[in-house]
Amino acid sequence: MFMSMGVVSLVVWLALLFLSITEGIERMWQDKLTALHAPIRITPTQDYYNSYYYLVDSISSESGYSYKSIEEKRLSPLSNPYLQDIDVQPPPYWTPPDLDSQGQLRDPVKTAYALLEKMQKKYEHLTFQSYEAGAGLLKLQLKKQRQGLTQACYFASMPDKNPKLESLIIPPSRAPIKLQEILLPKSFQDSGASVGDQGHITYNALTPNGMQEQFIPISIAGFYDPGILSVGIRCALVHPSIARTINTNGNSLPVDKTLGNGIHVWPQDLNSVKKLTQDLKSAFEAEHIASYWEITPFYAYEHARELVQQFQSDKYLFTLVATAILLVACCNIISLLILLVNDKKKEIAILQTLGASQLSIATIFALCGSILGILSASLGAIAAFFTLKHIDICIGWISSLYGQELFSSTFYGPSLPSTLSASATLFVMVTTPILALFAAVIPALKACTLKPAPLLRSE
Repeated sequence: MFMSMGVVSLVVWLALLFLSITEGIERMWQDKLTALHAPIRITPTQDYYNSYYYLVDSISSESGYSYKSIEEKRLSPLSNPYLQDIDVQPPPYWTPPDLDSQGQLRDPVKTAYALLEKMQKKYEHLTFQSYEAGAGLLKLQLKKQRQGLTQACYFASMPDKNPKLESLIIPPSRAPIKLQEILLPKSFQDSGASVGDQGHITYNALTPNGMQEQFIPISIAGFYDPGILSVGIRCALVHPSIARTINTNGNSLPVDKTLGNGIHVWPQDLNSVKKLTQDLKSAFEAEHIASYWEITPFYAYEHARELVQQFQSDKYLFTLVATAILLVACCNIISLLILLVNDKKKEIAILQTLGASQLSIATIFALCGSILGILSASLGAIAAFFTLKHIDICIGWISSLYGQELFSSTFYGPSLPSTLSASATLFVMVTTPILALFAAVIPALKACTLKPAPLLRSE
């Protein structure tokens, strides 16, 4: 009996270790994927840019005859700044104004923000913030190396409301940054840049005298870890006004159009991203602004989609393999209970003589199988819990035997996950007793088919 329990417990221990570490690594990569980019991104669609709501600013004196960013639209007191007596008539090829039931111009930006504020009541600690980004050239004068550094960069607005921002900043960097300060990816620090280095941002802008190069003086306030970002090593964080200036006036656009302007949404729990995305889409549909916005969860980001899908596929595969191994391990219970039936034939015959039904006898052995499964799963789970708590010691000891690092810190992080997965534990604690119960069916059937008369006569 103890050998069968030991085999099942060993398999449970290995399955929990494997599934918990795999889930922990997946969670680590999800955190990296959403470190700088928010878990949910709301971006304007082509319908937004073609709408009267967006285009009207270009002919409005109230708007300075220039397009407005999402943040400027949010802060603007007027949804429709057009003045018929002053401004020129809109071109006939423009999309007609989208009016609401009261005949007022529909405001997709203010409506979107109002809906996000409503979602804060349903999702605790939900934060959101608009972002802007533009492309330009960063020129630095490195004090330590006494030389210059020039790099084409994307300049994104500082995500002050990002709950993970503090963990991204590398000491002794400082945040929030001032108007002409900049946070650079840590790759710049590796190239010799340091806090306090001076420089400027250059970009080309159209002026009355033609295309001219513009300069914005800056100083380095610190460095940050960009996580996994398609342009992370070249994405500098600047004051929102600088990002707005470059995005509005610069003639160079980011490779990914969605980097230009949008809204980042940070839920407290990544597990709620799918539900929150569905709720936002439903709310936008109800307010008739869905055509103006594209709501994208992190697992659909272009730079993250394949990685997330691969982790999901691996998780399903590992769960299937764990189930198959548990099934094989539980087959030991069949052998154990068959031996038990053969050893207890006399007792079974006496019970049948005393009036015990075949079902009650079969139930006894079925319960034996289930109890063995529960005890084995519990022992395996306890062993897995203590192993994970000391996983670094175990890995260090095994690495010393091989004389090299077993797990690369680039992929697995500085240390392996040390938390027992709740979902894996639930899976194992439910699956193992069920498989053990099915394994006990064959011995139970054999026990209930024994004939008492021949057995007692032989005794």
